[in-house]
Amino acid sequence: MFSALYDFCRDQGSIIGGLLALAAGYLVFRGTTRAADRQLAALTAQTEALRQQTHDLRNEGRRRQARDGIVATKLLASVLAIIRNDVDKLKQLLDRPRYAATNRIVPTNYRQLTTVLTPCSWCRRVRSPARGDGGRRSPASTARADKGSEAMKVSGKAV
Repeated sequence: MFSALYDFCRDQGSIIGGLLALAAGYLVFRGTTRAADRQLAALTAQTEALRQQTHDLRNEGRRRQARDGIVATKLLASVLAIIRNDVDKLKQLLDRPRYAATNRIVPTNYRQLTTVLTPCSWCRRVRSPARGDGGRRSPASTARADKGSEAMKVSGKAV
């Protein structure tokens, strides 16, 4: 019986070898197809992760720009509020009877209006931070300040 099988395989050896090669080729094809499918799935997952990361970075950039815009707007609003307060103070100072009458001299520098003179505790002189002489006044101007004139002086001139 084995001799008959041997004779058959010897006579039909090329057909049997071709069928075995065909089966081996099919197995190789299936293995490479599965490996390619796995690589494609991994690449798709990586691409999706990169898309999500790009989307997140874009949103973070927009948030950062919006936050910087809000900070700049708040800074500008605070500067404008300070300017508005200064303008209101100047309007109040200019509306005083001291400057409201005709032919009165109004200082051109707003700092001259907003400087408040205070008496020094250790001497009878009045110090002003706006003056370049360290705030020292002459005794005559100190006497005028002590006699009840307004607490606000304009660069040492009696107005």
